[in-house]
Amino acid sequence: FRKSEEVGPNAFALPGGVVVLTDELVEIAEKKDGVIGVLAHELGHIQLKHPERRLVRSLMALAVVSLILDDSATFAEELATISGSLISLAYTREFEEEADRAGKEILIRAGLSPIPLANLLQKLSDSCEENCSQLPHWLSTHPTVPSRIEFLLSD
Repeated sequence: FRKSEEVGPNAFALPGGVVVLTDELVEIAEKKDGVIGVLAHELGHIQLKHPERRLVRSLMALAVVSLILDDSATFAEELATISGSLISLAYTREFEEEADRAGKEILIRAGLSPIPLANLLQKLSDSCEENCSQLPHWLSTHPTVPSRIEFLLSD
């Protein structure tokens, strides 16, 4: 577990199969079932190799822009970062949807319900309304919370 005011209540999978949950997420979850749901989602990312794929895409974007402009130019690095970030938003939403599907399947195969994860997502959304800036959907890295909850509660 990690504590970070910049990250807030969050979890993420890193290359190599490392999963990080922030202390704030665990505190908001209150019950282990919600945390297990988050872990299942992050394990979905790992099973689908999302962290590695995201890293490769970022490196490829940097390489392409560096080749086009000048590999030593700071501008090339900045442009690659910006363009890579915008291009990867759609992939990131796709990865999140895939991880939701994989996580739900992991929970069901383990004989667990995805309902606690849906409840935690709603709780995070409710707490975020007061504290988080609301980005337009096209700039968001995740599908909308209502669509994620609807999926988790569907048969």
